[in-house]
Amino acid sequence: EINLSANSNVDNTGIYTIKNAGTYRFTSNEQGTANRIVIQNINSNQGKVEIHLNNLNINTSNGPALYIMDSVKVEVLIYLQGNNELITTNKSSAGLQKNNSSLLTISNEPGKDTGCLDASNKAMDQPFPFSTKLEPAGYGAGIGSGMNESFVSNIVISGVSVTASSTSGAGIGSGFASNAGISGNCSDITISNSTVTATSTSGAGIGSGHTLGGAGCTNTSGTCSDIFISGGSVKGSSIGCIPRQSQNGSQLYLCEISNTSSSTVTTIDDKPWTPSSHLSDGNLYAWLTGEDHFVTVGSENRCYIFTSGTFTQQGKHTITINDFNFNPPIDLTYDGKPKPVTVIPKVSFKDMAENITVKYFPEDKLINGLPVNAGDYTVKIAVNEGDFYYPTTGDLSDPNWSFTIKKSDNTPNFPLKNTIFVPWSCKKVNEIDPDSLPENWEWQDSTKDLNVGDNTATAFYTGEDANKGNYNTETFTYTITREACKHPHTTERYYSSPSCTSSGYSGDTYCTDCNKTLSYGYTISAYG
Repeated sequence: EINLSANSNVDNTGIYTIKNAGTYRFTSNEQGTANRIVIQNINSNQGKVEIHLNNLNINTSNGPALYIMDSVKVEVLIYLQGNNELITTNKSSAGLQKNNSSLLTISNEPGKDTGCLDASNKAMDQPFPFSTKLEPAGYGAGIGSGMNESFVSNIVISGVSVTASSTSGAGIGSGFASNAGISGNCSDITISNSTVTATSTSGAGIGSGHTLGGAGCTNTSGTCSDIFISGGSVKGSSIGCIPRQSQNGSQLYLCEISNTSSSTVTTIDDKPWTPSSHLSDGNLYAWLTGEDHFVTVGSENRCYIFTSGTFTQQGKHTITINDFNFNPPIDLTYDGKPKPVTVIPKVSFKDMAENITVKYFPEDKLINGLPVNAGDYTVKIAVNEGDFYYPTTGDLSDPNWSFTIKKSDNTPNFPLKNTIFVPWSCKKVNEIDPDSLPENWEWQDSTKDLNVGDNTATAFYTGEDANKGNYNTETFTYTITREACKHPHTTERYYSSPSCTSSGYSGDTYCTDCNKTLSYGYTISAYG
């Protein structure tokens, strides 16, 4: 570990220079020092530069307390342990100055308590001739670029406590810009799960520094983009652009949550939130999406209502249909199985999921249980009162909360063959033996007579789900072919014997089954 307060560890200008990637550990044993750290001339083919600050206190007027020059082409990681200060009183410099485009990450020393950093420009000057009064006159940023540096980007602050301030430069971002063609732009500043206080008198707390236009007139054309905040407590005198949680995330708004008791148990929308309070005043400065949010501070439940860009603490939330996401069933073809929807709160309301009753209405008639049968359904919900919200008054619904279960083409045991051959002895549909119908099918007219040759007869489905509109087809028409009689049983009829005076008849042969005459007899002559 390098004691930066020892002059033997720096050159004759008070600078410790880092020219190679690697790990460097610095301390001043909590003593103030004007010696500085400069990182320069590191090519992209080298590894990262890791800097560990352990109770290092730099206060210098000779330039940035820690300076990352534009010749550094690799990521720089700064790990914090204890209380650290990177203070400059040089008007044109930043406390922690970053002139390169590679990533700078400031995070906590692994396995240690939350580290702290104050990186600020605290320059003072006499603004008017003959005045003995000194006033703040910092032109460099607290963390970011110095005066008249055109652009700063790629700063990540994660899991630490940071204070950054300036007068005309940004707290975190770009420095003051006074030269023509330089507008003090900044982008890609990410803050996660950290306590950050970023202030500036004339510039942004987080964003661009103050900018002058032609002839010294004020010009606010310094641009700022892509500020990302997630978790933590971020207190800025101003934010230079719309903050978001991620590149395509929703716009964030400041929600100031009183936590003067410094309760360590804080949840927002039923999720743990760390840190739980701002170190400077006990409040929590959370950046949240533009909707109502539900906060627990210790054992106290609160509701913060979002209206016109601001949050107001109120007793309980009044539930509306816009608080929920609706998802219809995935498989919407009838199969005899229940098809529930999912109605989920957009925000993770504490215990609300257990308090939602989902109701199903086919043709505006409430059913008990879940939808099974084919048809058109609308969905409504009722919500019981919870810790953060009032109960619904009546049922909530939306025109888009509907779905249709389609009829199935697969009627159970649907007949595969449409022809039945029966012997002549089968004279009616109900005499077909053995019964050729599948399970849960019956004849529509079982007493219908069968003629010899082709006949039609209709069967219908009789399962438990029949006649409920669940299948596209619940009937089937058979062709029943009855064979002709083979005349196995015959006899004679119309026989008459001849006499002396009259002729007789030999008789006809006919089938006793079908009564058809098979052959005709002949005349027998009289005896006389």
